[in-house]
Amino acid sequence: MIELSFAEIFVVFIVAIFVIKPSDIPKIARIVKQILYYIENFKSNVKKEFTEIAGDKKDLDYIEGKDIEQINYYMKKICAHGGSYSGEYNLQSIKNEYLKLCTQKTTKTLKKNL
Repeated sequence: MIELSFAEIFVVFIVAIFVIKPSDIPKIARIVKQILYYIENFKSNVKKEFTEIAGDKKDLDYIEGKDIEQINYYMKKICAHGGSYSGEYNLQSIKNEYLKLCTQKTTKTLKKNL
């Protein structure tokens, strides 16, 4: 980021006074105001998006109570089989991961016994 001391900013301001025509000052003031408004608006939109994303992860009310019990059941089973899960926190995804893990374990056992 650009680091300017007070003296450097003052010199830039003095040079700007000599370069800018007095009739251009209102136009430049409007442009600066628009830029500041745009930056403030952009900052508020980014903050809003991050708040929504964080809220979605914290708020799991959309998952029904039954589903939570089944999700916990399958997660315990995955851990008991020595697996791990990193994916979406929904019943179908976790159940599919558990079934995949069971299939892999069964295949390994069959190959070992043959």
